[in-house]
Amino acid sequence: DTYYNRAIAKHILKDYKGALKDYTKVIELNSSNIDAYYNRAVTKEALKDYKGALKDYTKVIELDETYIEAYGNRGIVKDNLKDYKGAIEDYNKVIELDNSDAGAYYNRAIAKESLKDYKGADADYAKAIKLDKNLQ
Repeated sequence: DTYYNRAIAKHILKDYKGALKDYTKVIELNSSNIDAYYNRAVTKEALKDYKGALKDYTKVIELDETYIEAYGNRGIVKDNLKDYKGAIEDYNKVIELDNSDAGAYYNRAIAKESLKDYKGADADYAKAIKLDKNLQ
């Protein structure tokens, strides 16, 4: 708990390297701590270590295949790595688990647009707007 809490504090203070060390220590002590993997992935994203973040988000999903945020964030990481098809698969999973997630439709639209699927992107943008009026 101490390492985990200190890692959160370091992340808030933008000491990402320090947070990364503490999350890694938590995982060494308890390799099934799903929150440590998830937060370490977020920290790796902040450091632009997208491959490392991808690995940790995948571990979170292995530990809990219903962890919606891990699929959504892994999709964003895949977008950053230009794996648009993989990103779409992750956004599809978010939508399967929660079809009211406007962000998943919005992010999937961006990935579809990158693949030049403009009709699919348009449909997803429309769905995102319908679900979240703030996106208008």
